[in-house]
Amino acid sequence: MAFRKSAGSASKRAADIFSAASGHAKEKSKEPSILLKLFRGDIKLLLTFWTFCISLPLLGDLIFTQLVFPLLDVESAAGTASMFVWGTFMAVYGVIASIGLWRSASRYAGPRVWAMLAKLGAVAGICAAVTYALRWYASWMILAGA
Repeated sequence: MAFRKSAGSASKRAADIFSAASGHAKEKSKEPSILLKLFRGDIKLLLTFWTFCISLPLLGDLIFTQLVFPLLDVESAAGTASMFVWGTFMAVYGVIASIGLWRSASRYAGPRVWAMLAKLGAVAGICAAVTYALRWYASWMILAGA
């Protein structure tokens, strides 16, 4: 009996060694991506609001509208695709960030008023993301003369 227990633990150790050597052990301890953490609401409320819901979207919009958009030819396939991809990307990101903001606000342990204001901001963020995408699609239609 004692032999079987030790044989079982030895085979378990051997399996652990082989899984570590093959790289499977690293997959188990892999940390989720920042976007997944954001969506789950695992990031602190202050950081979620100011970084992921305010700063990054503003920076992205500034870069796209001031650097990329002037270089696009909206009548070309690449220009049309760029406008649609950008509008879609920002809408999806805005919804993900807003859901993450809502979830982060639900976990917030500080004053209740900040959590409620953040949830109001999350609802406004989803509306803004959809409006932003529609604005890009409408701009393309106007510029393309469609």
